[in-house]
Amino acid sequence: MEKLIITAAVTGSVPTKQDNPHLPEQPEEIAENAAKVREAGASIIHIHARDHDGNPTLDPEIFAETYYKIQAKAPDLIIQVSTGGRAGKDPNLRAAAVRLLKPETASLTTGSVHFPNQIYENSPETVEVIARAQMEVNCKPEMEIFDTGMIGAALRLAEKGLATPPLHFNF
Repeated sequence: MEKLIITAAVTGSVPTKQDNPHLPEQPEEIAENAAKVREAGASIIHIHARDHDGNPTLDPEIFAETYYKIQAKAPDLIIQVSTGGRAGKDPNLRAAAVRLLKPETASLTTGSVHFPNQIYENSPETVEVIARAQMEVNCKPEMEIFDTGMIGAALRLAEKGLATPPLHFNF
């Protein structure tokens, strides 16, 4: 039998409850969904944090609340923290939850990309700050690849010692 790893991203940073009233935004809702996706076969949950009004946030305390509630409801689920920049561009703030929680894995977008309504900016300096934070706490980066050029950027991180092979890619 082949092994399959399923990662569930139940919230994201773009959808809102106006788009889907069932969208989990708050820590307890995300944790309840984590237990459901684990029961359905997922082994990793990718989490984004939302403030009390449902807006994307990089607040490490909200990430922590979500993280610990998931651990309580689905203790064998791997929790992957988002370091995405849609909630803010400061690379140190984007890495703050990684430094605080020391998760097994966290996202790492290795370059910039044009979305329909914005440029998702990830300068080489920003990427290196986040990669360095992940290395410091032994967190495996999930290389988020939106463009083929980002593969080379991920490989260069490994060449610089800022990511440890084998690399984990999400296309």
